Amino acid sequence: MKIKYYITILLLLFAAALFGQEVKFQASASKTTVGTGEQFQITYSINGNVEGFAPPAMADFQLLSGPNVSTYMEFDNTGNRAYNTTYSFILMAVREGSFSIGAATVAVNGKSTHQPR
Repeated sequence: MKIKYYITILLLLFAAALFGQEVKFQASASKTTVGTGEQFQITYSINGNVEGFAPPAMADFQLLSGPNVSTYMEFDNTGNRAYNTTYSFILMAVREGSFSIGAATVAVNGKSTHQPR
C-alpha cells in the first residue's frame, strides 16, 4: 500500500512540473546587417517538447542549410525533465535592399504560438 501511495505522489509531482513550465520561444540572428553574398544564421529556440514548427517565409534569401534541428533533454534526480529544441537556418543575401523575416510558429503541448518579429 505504501508503494502505491509513493508512486501516486511521484506521478502528481511529475505532472505538475511538466505542465507548470512556461514555454519560451526566442529567435536570434548572427548578424542584422549583411552584404550581398554574405551568409548569416537564424536560430529559433523553444524550451518545450515541440510538436510542430513552421518557419517563416524566407523568399528574399537563398537557403544554404536548414532546418538544422537540435534537441536537448535533461532529467534531474528528482524526476523532472526539461526539453530544449533549436532550429537553425543558414541564409545568404542574394540582392541589395532592406528585408525582414516574418514570425515562425511552433506548437508545444497542444498549443500554438508565434514568435514575435
